Amino acid sequence: MDDVLDTGYREATVFVKDVSKILADPDLRKKVTPDRMQVLTDFKSAAMEMGMEPDGFVRLTLAPGANMADGMREVTRVMKAYLRGECTEFVEDFQ
Repeated sequence: MDDVLDTGYREATVFVKDVSKILADPDLRKKVTPDRMQVLTDFKSAAMEMGMEPDGFVRLTLAPGANMADGMREVTRVMKAYLRGECTEFVEDFQ
């Protein structure tokens, strides 16, 4: 059984410290589109408000055809919902 079924799903780990580095470095910022810069800014803001440490991270599972920015938008949306007192089932996942 050496063959693996490729379903097209991908995993991506996003560290708060990596996002912070991109936002702080002018050379790295030049390589990021304004839309993606907003995604990174919103993610970092929600992460800091939640009390995530710099070495904190989220792991995205991206469906076929999905892009990283859309995945981060969705994670940020859930984080903000959690901060508003919604999505309480995610408490253990974010702490």
